[in-house]
Amino acid sequence: MSEPLLYGPLKIWNATRTSSAAGTYKPECRKLETGLFASRRYDGISYPIEQFWRDAREGKLANVVFVDPNYTDRAEDMGTSNDSHPWDNLLVAEGFLAKVHDALKNGPQWDRVFVLNFDEHGGFFDHLPPPIVRTTPSSPAQGPHPNLKRLGFRVPAIAMGPFAPRKIETAGP
Repeated sequence: MSEPLLYGPLKIWNATRTSSAAGTYKPECRKLETGLFASRRYDGISYPIEQFWRDAREGKLANVVFVDPNYTDRAEDMGTSNDSHPWDNLLVAEGFLAKVHDALKNGPQWDRVFVLNFDEHGGFFDHLPPPIVRTTPSSPAQGPHPNLKRLGFRVPAIAMGPFAPRKIETAGP
């Protein structure tokens, strides 16, 4: 049976899950309690974060790897989360990112690209409003519609690796 056509991030999860070229590493040696993992469909490529540290050190990382911080409800409630959500300690989140970077940099697979990508803007103030859309999208459906005259908020992404230039900045989309 073929995979259902899915939108957004699930496309890459399904493609990599069936190719055995991916792995995702999660905190606390257990699966995260989110709707994405409720189906248990991705258990075969989900590993505890401790295995990421070993795999990075031993050069056993898959071609596509996702590393998640500990953003579980328990970590949020206990104040031990290491993600960048509001109310969390950004220094702890930055420390986690540095640890992931250093594990990759010091491992035998540092000939690859490491892309740090956030799934959202994190709720922090952005000094620039989203850019204006040049053509107004239309919807054939009746009823109230959201204001689609601006693009969405900016989502930061950083590419790192031995071949990446020291600093690249871009001012817009």
